[in-house]
Amino acid sequence: MYFPDNASYSYGLPRSLPGVECIGWLEPSHEFRKKKQDDLFLRKLLKLTRRESVNKMRGIHHCPFCGDLEIRLEEGRFLLGHAELWVPGNRRDVLFVAPNLIYHYCDKHDYEPPREFVEAVLAFDFDSEWSGVVEADKRIDALYAEDE
Repeated sequence: MYFPDNASYSYGLPRSLPGVECIGWLEPSHEFRKKKQDDLFLRKLLKLTRRESVNKMRGIHHCPFCGDLEIRLEEGRFLLGHAELWVPGNRRDVLFVAPNLIYHYCDKHDYEPPREFVEAVLAFDFDSEWSGVVEADKRIDALYAEDE
C-alpha cells in the first residue's frame, strides 16, 4: 500500500486521522528519496520497531523491493511486514505512522525519511511510558465516536 510521505493517515479507516502522518509507505511504482542512514538513527529506529507493534495485521507484507520479511539479529529473527510503528513528533500536534518494514527500507534500500521523522526517532524517550498502541486506539476510537 502506497501513501506519500506526510500524507494524512487513513489506512483501513473511513477518513483520515487528524494530526497523524504517513511515513515510509513505499511501493516500487513510486520513486523515493535515497540516502545512506546514520547508524544512530538506524539503531534507534530498530529499537522503536521492536518496542511494540501497532495495528497488527493478519497477513504479512513482504518487502516489495527484495522480498525480505524479517530482520536477522544476533538473538534471532524479527518478523516485519505485519504491523505499524507509531512515533510522536517533536511538535505535539503530529504523530508519524510507518509500516514496520521502514527499518528494512532504511537499512537495506537507503530510504530517506523526512527530516521531521528522523528527528522524532532520535528524540524518542525510551524511558517514557508513551505507547503507540494506546495512542492509536484512542485516536481511532475517537474517530468512530464522531459518527455516533
